[in-house]
Amino acid sequence: MDQDQGNVVGDGKTQKRKTGSASVTFAIVPAVTGKKIKVYSLSLMTTSTVAVTVEFKDGAAGTVIGTYLLQAPTSVMAGITENVTVPSRLFETTAGNLLEMAFSAAVVVVYNVRYWDDDAT
Repeated sequence: MDQDQGNVVGDGKTQKRKTGSASVTFAIVPAVTGKKIKVYSLSLMTTSTVAVTVEFKDGAAGTVIGTYLLQAPTSVMAGITENVTVPSRLFETTAGNLLEMAFSAAVVVVYNVRYWDDDAT
């Protein structure tokens, strides 16, 4: 399940979020012509005891711009959360590229990614 929701805050940016779960590589945010995808917050969680590396990539099979390793002890959920205040960002794509979420193993990861798309600056 994947949801895309947005709202406008005082800085004038329309902030959006994608939430859901996945275990295979996919385009979490589609490309927007002439715009960068700028991620300012994310959380990733799993109950899998198998280690999985989650990578965010600049474009389909593109350059890795964020890497997170997850592995839970038996019967426990493990995860990571990172946040910065807009207009700061954790990472961004180049203008016109999609944001891909890739997995090193077929492990279910629950995600919440918050971002906005912005001009090429």
